[in-house]
Amino acid sequence: MRQDLAFKPPGSILAGQELEKTNRLRAKLCLILLLGGFAVVAARLVTIQILRHDFWTDYVGRQRESAIAIQARRGAICDRNGTPLATSLAQEVLCIIPSKINGAAELAATLSSHVGISAGKIVEKIKKAKKAERYLFYLKRGIDVKKAAEIAALNLDGVEFQSESTRRYPKGSLAANLIGFANVDNKGLEGIELRHDSALAGEPGEVIVVKDSSMREMAALAKTVKDVRDGSRIVLTIDENIQYSTEKALDAIVEKYSPESATAVVIDPKTGQVLAMAGRPTFDPNRPSTFRAENLRNRAVTDTFEPGSAFKPIAAAAALDRGVIVPEDRVFCENGAWRYYRHTFHDVHPLGDITFAEVMAESSNIGMIKVATMMAPETFYAYIKKFGFGSPTGINWPGEPNGTVHPPSVWSGLSMGSIAIGQEISMTTLQLAVAYAAIANKGRMMRPYVISEIIDENDNPRERNNPAFVRQVIRPETAETLTTMLEGVVETGTGRSARIEGYRVAGKTGTAQKPDLDAGGYYRDKYVAVFAGFVPADDPVASIVVVVDSPQGEYYGSKVAAPAFRQIAKAIINYMEIPPTRRPERAPRPDGPPASRPDTNPTDAAVIIVDGGGFFDMPDVRGKTMRTISDSPLARLARLEFEGSGIAFRQTPRAGERIEKGRLCRIAFERVGAK
Repeated sequence: MRQDLAFKPPGSILAGQELEKTNRLRAKLCLILLLGGFAVVAARLVTIQILRHDFWTDYVGRQRESAIAIQARRGAICDRNGTPLATSLAQEVLCIIPSKINGAAELAATLSSHVGISAGKIVEKIKKAKKAERYLFYLKRGIDVKKAAEIAALNLDGVEFQSESTRRYPKGSLAANLIGFANVDNKGLEGIELRHDSALAGEPGEVIVVKDSSMREMAALAKTVKDVRDGSRIVLTIDENIQYSTEKALDAIVEKYSPESATAVVIDPKTGQVLAMAGRPTFDPNRPSTFRAENLRNRAVTDTFEPGSAFKPIAAAAALDRGVIVPEDRVFCENGAWRYYRHTFHDVHPLGDITFAEVMAESSNIGMIKVATMMAPETFYAYIKKFGFGSPTGINWPGEPNGTVHPPSVWSGLSMGSIAIGQEISMTTLQLAVAYAAIANKGRMMRPYVISEIIDENDNPRERNNPAFVRQVIRPETAETLTTMLEGVVETGTGRSARIEGYRVAGKTGTAQKPDLDAGGYYRDKYVAVFAGFVPADDPVASIVVVVDSPQGEYYGSKVAAPAFRQIAKAIINYMEIPPTRRPERAPRPDGPPASRPDTNPTDAAVIIVDGGGFFDMPDVRGKTMRTISDSPLARLARLEFEGSGIAFRQTPRAGERIEKGRLCRIAFERVGAK
């Protein structure tokens, strides 16, 4: 029987209709949900593929790409002769990638002996990095290339190296207060390292590294986004040899007198170039964190002091230049005590009626005050300012003070006398050195500078400093007169400890009570010892100032600072091979006086007359430098054999002896002051 014609009870028909209706409803609901799902997916695809396409492209790229900064090599700092004083060495950084490490304990045990870090601490660092989801962290910096190669040969998972440059100072503490230092991140923190940080640092480069699904770098796909630019090289005016001699002299002072501090500056008077700048206490820039902060600053530029009698030549220069006195004029020094504006001034030794030149030589306070008061206060003040006091020197050093110079409008009745002998006025060691350099340079003041040039990574000059004339402080005739007076200080006066046999030396001692800035007035037991001058006086190559703060035991400038000046000046004379300006005062040498011939005058190696037979008179080369003799005609006519160094004092054959071309000539040299 056909099923559709079969009899069906009325209840079953109704039930079937309800079921069919429910199924249709379910089908519609499923269709709606399916369509809704497709709509959500479509909307999401539109968002990802169209609306936020760039965002997701960058996101995926960042998962596979990473930017790596390529550190620039910090530029070197060299002395005037190219000797490196600060340089950068290539070193490695040991990096840990936590995601690549399966056995942290085993890795830590292997690395511990190589890096000097306990295994437990290494494990702790790895756990912290994993928890923070860091891709990479530095475990050890400053590993030398050889040690890094040893570790890399172990092929440890999760370990890699990155190269960096580390700052090193091959001369240790030499010129440390001037050069300063850079930290582990190659950031300059003191001195020239700080002042010229941007030039030294250069600019880092950037490379994009592409990684595969296992986060392995694919070197072939790496691309450079920015080229690295190494830092520039800075060439100083400092001479390593003169700097060393200057610091050695300060070390001798520290050892003998235990001062609070000591500074010294050496300047070329003709150019303003700073040849040496030193201070004590100092530090080793290779490990600056082990020294106190007060050891780091460049005291020669930042610290001020009252100069005492070392300022008297400035007052004398003003008086001489204005024509109110000449060296031969006589001044009554009141036999050692003089009442001036309700204050009694004293001299160390009682002096009576003496010349102005003797006032300077004997450092008479009373005589200098009397001379200074011959001028109007405004005139004296104008000369003080012309010499550069009360203003920065122009060396362009961070924190350089002006010093203290009050205008005449606020001077008391006592000020004229006090300033004339170096009180009520303060300055830096550099300022005083610049002032004396102006006297040495016939009254012409030159701007001091310590940076000779800055050279970029391609050896092209980026910046160059040249000698810069500032102003004519005093007339050349005044400077020459004052120089002669300062020679008298060294020859017969308070500066005899600065004498150098065979050379003309100009200088002035200074001994000043330290001002008590808290209670006012002056300390009774604290002094500043000073010696300032230049050498040789007839053709100066160096203006030298030595300042010693609060020496123990002796405190006079003539006892403490003058010997250090002499030590520095002698070293410069020997180093530059400067011939004596007068014959040394010593017993005759065994070779005796030069032989004489009635028809010859053998005095100068610069002119030699050779006869037709090839004979000539041996010239007198004693007192000359090795360089001078090597450049003379004698070097082309004879075979020269040198012994020693410094200045020639003995020769064979003797001067005036008739010799043939090609003859062997032996010449002995010695350092100035050698015994």
